[in-house]
Amino acid sequence: MATPYLKILKHHLARNSSSGFVTLASLEDGKPRARTLLFQGLTEEGAVCIKCSSDSNKVSKRSSDDVEIVWWMTDTAVQFRLSGKIKYEAGPSSSDTRRQIWEDLNPAAQGQFFFPKGKLAESLGAPEFEEQRKNYELSQGAIPHNFCVGILCPDEVDFLDLNSCGRQTWTKQADGSWEIVHGYAPPVVSTLTQAR
Repeated sequence: MATPYLKILKHHLARNSSSGFVTLASLEDGKPRARTLLFQGLTEEGAVCIKCSSDSNKVSKRSSDDVEIVWWMTDTAVQFRLSGKIKYEAGPSSSDTRRQIWEDLNPAAQGQFFFPKGKLAESLGAPEFEEQRKNYELSQGAIPHNFCVGILCPDEVDFLDLNSCGRQTWTKQADGSWEIVHGYAPPVVSTLTQAR
């Protein structure tokens, strides 16, 4: 069965100029963590791709592969929540998806993966940045081992349209089919109040 949420997700992606960021919620050492990441594309199966370093806490300290991505799309006032198990791909045996995402990155984005592991620089002119530049030049376009792509194939998608208060959820069943529930969410009214 085709991925049922993919058409509506692509529809909103095409209408949102600022849809390049998602929030990833995960568990690290048993504690909840959330961070904003760059969206790197969709697979034909409807998986969401992000890039990161395999040295980052979200990968190296994860307690579980269960994650949720929250995606707010400002221009059309809709929210997607996609949850399931994320697969992190790194190293030479990884998929064509990882190579394609690497090749689509500009040099500055590629260069970030050559910063010395486990170090923080005291200033922008610190020696670590010179080491990063040299490492990048020496790589001659090779993908560094720590370049990692996270691929989330959701088993549940929750879609909320704040224009109509319409809500849809898609839940993947054991046989691969999708259960779809349509309904309405209570209206959300956001207000700013000033302390008196």
